[in-house]
Amino acid sequence: KPRQDLLPRLKDNRPLKDKDFQTQCSKNIIRFLVASIYPHPLSLQELLTPDSKLFWNVIDFVFKQVDLSFSCKNETELKELLRFLRYPYLVNSQILSGAHNFWGHLIAIMDFAVELARVSQNIDQTRSSPIVEYCLDAYECFMSDTDASEVKERFYEEMNEIGIVSKNEIEIVQIKMEDLENTKKTLSSEGPTQKDKKI
Repeated sequence: KPRQDLLPRLKDNRPLKDKDFQTQCSKNIIRFLVASIYPHPLSLQELLTPDSKLFWNVIDFVFKQVDLSFSCKNETELKELLRFLRYPYLVNSQILSGAHNFWGHLIAIMDFAVELARVSQNIDQTRSSPIVEYCLDAYECFMSDTDASEVKERFYEEMNEIGIVSKNEIEIVQIKMEDLENTKKTLSSEGPTQKDKKI
């Protein structure tokens, strides 16, 4: 497994100094901040104007929308977090200085964080569905070879409480889980692959 700091970086061909590119990214950022109730008023012109303090306030706020445990109030924390999240472009001290020539880089980093936060929020919303929640939990039991009976019982109780799933829909979910279990039995009966035997 390669170390995170040795992962290859993509050649950055984005038009980071182009005003239209910066404006498009900035509008995307502001829309997200407004929807997320960012506590400080922020105009498009302010976001397009290099301001190191503004950058650190925004980036820390946005990443906390991804995960409350994320912190990036300084250069070291942000660089480590971007490595962890597999940000594909080089980020160094010069870029994070907030200098005018590198403001486009910082706008792009904020835009990256915003898109990541949106994906994270969509996943959270999807997991709120009892059916999806059940399938995910049952699949985890399947992969870890543990009993899923408690997961099934909880699912049926939730469905009875909110009354949104018909008997046929429950049977469809059961069939899907049985298919997974049959697949697992088939793989187990085939025994280890040649690759596994060598190991």
